Amino acid sequence: MSMWCGRLLRAAGRGVQASWSRAASNDVATFRDINTMKFCNGQKMPTGLFTAGEVEGRITKLRETMEHEGIAACLFTSFHNINYYSGGFVYCAFNRPYCLIVTPEKHVIVSSLVDGGQPWRRSPHNSMATAEVGGWACTEVLGEGVPEYEVALAGTQAMVRNIAKIYPNSDLMDSWVWFQSGINTDGSHNPVTSRKIQKGDNLSLNCFSTPQGYNVSLERTCFLDHCSDAHLKVWEANVSVHKKGLQLIQPGAKCSEIAHELSDMYAQLGLLKYQMTGCGHSLDVLCHRYGLEAAGLALHEDSDTVLEPGMVVSMKPMITIPEGQPGAGGYREHSILIINDDNTVENITSFPFGPEHNIIKK
Repeated sequence: MSMWCGRLLRAAGRGVQASWSRAASNDVATFRDINTMKFCNGQKMPTGLFTAGEVEGRITKLRETMEHEGIAACLFTSFHNINYYSGGFVYCAFNRPYCLIVTPEKHVIVSSLVDGGQPWRRSPHNSMATAEVGGWACTEVLGEGVPEYEVALAGTQAMVRNIAKIYPNSDLMDSWVWFQSGINTDGSHNPVTSRKIQKGDNLSLNCFSTPQGYNVSLERTCFLDHCSDAHLKVWEANVSVHKKGLQLIQPGAKCSEIAHELSDMYAQLGLLKYQMTGCGHSLDVLCHRYGLEAAGLALHEDSDTVLEPGMVVSMKPMITIPEGQPGAGGYREHSILIINDDNTVENITSFPFGPEHNIIKK
């Protein structure tokens, strides 16, 4: 591994203009003239999320591609690429430019001075059940009269504490829970509110744990105490689509073909017009601030990507029945699958789904 060093960027000439003036010392004048500086502060802090071999392998493959294509240097500016090729540098840009420069000999992060030595400390020389920890914490707390935000807080706290326990050197940011009830379940990204849960409510549990910028999601439909026949019929239909989708995630399968087959299934069930989004996408570096780079690997009718070993993809069918119709509300089940190097497919989401498990009695 070539030398890893963080660099800090400061825009010159940003001093506040005052109505009075005074002579600047030589030290101040020198500081204002500095555009970049090296700030290797403290000790290296491996994340523990990835092994040194994993991160070194990423950079080695990159450099091999660079050599083959005759590329002298790569400049990465997206959060996703900086995180991936650094082994877990997580930052908040707040409109400041960040980048990672990789050459055949060097590996340098250019970041804002406001981050101090953190970019340097996050070395690439070092590592999914946390979302499920949050899910179980939510089910423990929910009950009649409990507001949505209290359930969400319990799940978020449980996930953050679990990440801190498993990866004691990692950054703890951007893990959260969206917990919706009743009409609020109609959108999977609807914000948490103070609405109080009622018996018979349709509940949507969405836990997003983000160790070192890598998102792991768990989404489940639940009901408190009981589920009406109309809701049960819709719920079971969506569960059947989810089960079919889990079977279709195989190496060699084309994303568009999976999407078409699941859309046909929804049509046969009379629910296609209630489908709100695609049935899955890649899982990688993600945050509600940073976005998801998944256009090429999404289970959409216009994506011809072929699934292959090394890919991580979700199965997440979602439908919403409008208010006033039988079974009104949102339904979604989200599981994560890994296509292994030996062509086997591993479902790493063990949290149960379906009416036999998630009608919560309190």
